[in-house]
Formats: sequence, C-alpha cells, structure tokens
Amino acid sequence: MGAEYAKWDEQEVLFPPFLPLTMEEMELSKREKLSIHDMHGNSPCGKYLLKLREFPDYRKTITCSQEKLLEKLFSGKKEAAAYLQKMNSGQWDEDFQEYINWKKNLHDYLKFVYSAMWYGAEEQK
Repeated sequence: MGAEYAKWDEQEVLFPPFLPLTMEEMELSKREKLSIHDMHGNSPCGKYLLKLREFPDYRKTITCSQEKLLEKLFSGKKEAAAYLQKMNSGQWDEDFQEYINWKKNLHDYLKFVYSAMWYGAEEQK
C-alpha cells in the first residue's frame, strides 16, 4: 500500500449516507489558524458545528420493496457500469436517464439497509 499515512493521528468522523445534518459555520480561533494544518501545510478553510437530526425510517416512505430494488439493481448493473464508463470518458451525447434511475434505486436500497441498521430489522412500523 505504500508509505504509511503521514497524519495517522488525525481524528476523522464518518457518518452514514443519508443522515440528516444541520451545519453551522463557526469562527476559527487565532490559535486554531496557527496550529492546525493539512498534509500540505495549509491552514483550515473553516470550522463547522454539525448537529445530527433524527435518522428517518426510510422504509416508511419508499414504495418499492427492498427485494424488488435489489432485483432491479442486479438486472441493470451491467448497463449502469457501461453508462458510467461512458460518462467517465467524456461521452456526454447520450441520455443517461437509465443510469440516473439505477442510481436512485441504489440509494433507495441503501436507505432500506441503513434504516434497518438504525431501527432494527424487525421494527418497521
């Protein structure tokens, strides 16, 4: 994997996708501006207070079943990969609505999974 990461002691918080947050920009203190630097030596661009809101139970709002979404994802995965490859190579002359629909199905499926993790698999109301 190469050289060890230079900032191994950096603390990082990873949030699950689709988590509702509110974000408030805060003032950096003079000390923070002078003492905090990224891997290139740059001072921070900003400081933010993130507040978590309640995670929605998406299983209550998504109309397609989790099983049907999974079926759609598997049946369309090759086409989605081909569209993504075209986009990445700059071929923008096609209509990518099929890819957009596939990606929405992926998001909905993941929302099902995260809702089950958050609320418990058997607690859907």
